[in-house]
Amino acid sequence: MTADNPGEPGGSIEPDNPDNLFRYPNLYEPQELSKTVSRDIFYIGTDGKELAHSIHQEVHFKGAANLDLVTGNFVNLAEDGTVKDQDGAITWTPEQFEFAATEPLNGEDFEVVGYGKKGSEANVDITNGVVSSEVVTANSANKTITLTLKSKSNIISFASASDEKKQDDQSIEKEISVNQETEPVEDTVVTGHQTVHYVSENGTDLQPVTATHEVTFVKNGSSDKWDKKEDRYDDIVAPVINGYVVKTKVAVGKQVTPEDPDQDIVLTYYPVGKIIPVDAEGKAIAKGVQYQNDEKDPTKVLASQKAPGIVGWNPNQYSIMPLEATKDTKITYTKVPNKPETDDIDISLDDLKMVGLAGLKINKNN
Repeated sequence: MTADNPGEPGGSIEPDNPDNLFRYPNLYEPQELSKTVSRDIFYIGTDGKELAHSIHQEVHFKGAANLDLVTGNFVNLAEDGTVKDQDGAITWTPEQFEFAATEPLNGEDFEVVGYGKKGSEANVDITNGVVSSEVVTANSANKTITLTLKSKSNIISFASASDEKKQDDQSIEKEISVNQETEPVEDTVVTGHQTVHYVSENGTDLQPVTATHEVTFVKNGSSDKWDKKEDRYDDIVAPVINGYVVKTKVAVGKQVTPEDPDQDIVLTYYPVGKIIPVDAEGKAIAKGVQYQNDEKDPTKVLASQKAPGIVGWNPNQYSIMPLEATKDTKITYTKVPNKPETDDIDISLDDLKMVGLAGLKINKNN
């Protein structure tokens, strides 16, 4: 079977010869025995508009194979024409083809500022705009190469590619000329800052606002492209603020783009809990005392907190371990018993039967 006669299920192997009774198997699947592979090269300006006529290259491949009409398989034939094995395959003419390289562009008129490729492995020389030659087969994908140019003058031109191997149906443009006004374009610089706010849960500033390191984006005036699509600010280590704790030690720096370079980070702090002195009935006997902060960790208070001293009362425990840094803890206190009151009494010398002065005042407990 050939590209001119790929065959069809149940059809004659020689449609133009009614005397040939051999037919393709009913389960035969017709094969694609004619393929075209192309390569297109485009030239655009930095604004995305076509700057010059594109170059189109293509090659046609024709396939042929030996088909076993009994098994429906492709086969290899022996020298005498008999079936050698059932491992045949389609052979293509040409077996491979090489697309020619393009000619250099006029370096006085242009500057290549970028390129993109789809399906192609050709090299692009950005110093002169040459796209290298490239070998393809019938199984190759179509290829597209796009060069982005910046004009140095009003004319961009280049000669046709010399292509000794090209086929009659391979088309290459001869000359390109484009009128384009050019003006120097300055780079665009965008600088962003990350501002950190330290606030209480009601939004009150607890300490001065600070700005961390800045980021800078630069857009090339020629290519109109940014030097980077995004950047990220430094992480922020939360400071210890006495009387408050924060939920996280480190706030992750914000991701930013040239379109939105400035960012704010808000660290919200919460008041620490208190030790509340209470009596046996649970009634407060004094104002609460705030926990002491852990000076090494902005998210914690000290693991051991001392019970505050209260005149006339003794705590049932002299230290506590707060379960939560922002929750109050009650400590029960017991009142210290009063000493017995002192009464003055008058006794006579005879009553005490001791030597002394009549009417001497002494303590009754003595």
